[in-house]
Amino acid sequence: MLEKLATAAQRLLLPLLLTLMLASDPTDAVVTSAPGQMSLCTGSSRYQCIQSCYDKGMRLVTIKDLATNNRVKAFLLGKKVEKAYVGMDDQAREGYFQRTDGSVYVKDDFSRWASASGGPEQPNEGDDCVTFDSDGNWRVESCILNLPSVCEASPSDCKGRTTPLFR
Repeated sequence: MLEKLATAAQRLLLPLLLTLMLASDPTDAVVTSAPGQMSLCTGSSRYQCIQSCYDKGMRLVTIKDLATNNRVKAFLLGKKVEKAYVGMDDQAREGYFQRTDGSVYVKDDFSRWASASGGPEQPNEGDDCVTFDSDGNWRVESCILNLPSVCEASPSDCKGRTTPLFR
């Protein structure tokens, strides 16, 4: 009986191990995502990372409070990353920031805008995507920089859709 159980476990675990070993994108190694789990998408554009995150049941991280801001900061420090994209931009309308969870940033919301960052008080045409630096500060920069993106596990209502809810 124990031998049959071991054989069955091998058959189930082998494909999972191969997936993890052969992952070409660091986020490919995420097979299942627990709420709040983070992953770093590298080697792709921000737009490709949005899709890559989504394909794994994740999205670009949404930061709405100091605790999440500190988690992202610690995550990036642990990965030795100085700057990465997070899930907020004003591409639809200059100066009005939308998060990847669908919520809209308003002035009274938690924020860590770096001084002279081009945040909501300083709209900057052409710089639309929010980056997060190693000090935990936010900046608005071009969406086409060669930077990694931080993914987080999405709520269960995002799984199983055929098209992303996010840009």
